[in-house]
Amino acid sequence: MNNMNNFFHFNPTYEVFLVFIAGIVCICLSVLLIVIRNKPCEKTGHFIIRDLLQVFGLGFILPLWFVIFYKHQSVNAIGLTLSHWPYAILANIVLAVSLALIFLKEHRGKKLHFHTGDITYLLVTGIFEVIFFYGFLRYYFEQAFGIVPAIILACISYSFHHIGFEVQMRGNTLTKEFSKLFFVGIMYATIFRVFNSVLAIYPHRCSVKLSAMS
Repeated sequence: MNNMNNFFHFNPTYEVFLVFIAGIVCICLSVLLIVIRNKPCEKTGHFIIRDLLQVFGLGFILPLWFVIFYKHQSVNAIGLTLSHWPYAILANIVLAVSLALIFLKEHRGKKLHFHTGDITYLLVTGIFEVIFFYGFLRYYFEQAFGIVPAIILACISYSFHHIGFEVQMRGNTLTKEFSKLFFVGIMYATIFRVFNSVLAIYPHRCSVKLSAMS
């Protein structure tokens, strides 16, 4: 029974409400990217909304402040730990090799063009997504609802936070893309939960976005 309670339970708190609001804010900020699309302020707005508020604010400042100063916990709780790091890195390598083989098969015979700026930006935004969705949101959702609901809720937030980018890149055919993002998120969130370490899925998961840009 105790093992089942780890997977499913219902113990919502005021703190998890705040975390839920943080997830909603992240999605709303992404929607704002659609609002400013093709506007004169698009470049400046993207910097403020995406880089400052989402990546820096929600991805770094909020989780660290919430965990360390508000909850007085260790950052180990959200996966910022070296505990069992050899196993986490091994999992990362296995995933990276698997993805590389799939990527090379799909792009056989094609010329690939990547810019250093794109790679650097993906590494930064990648750590934001890993910490905020798979670490911060998932951990506190798990405290309130259990392992399975936590992974599902975190991945719903993860997939819908892409709305501003998917509309820009692929127009209005979003259902397929969101479904793909959700199930990819489930895979990464599960691996993250098994090792409870950022090192299990970062930086290799950034290559997923890089392949989408190729």
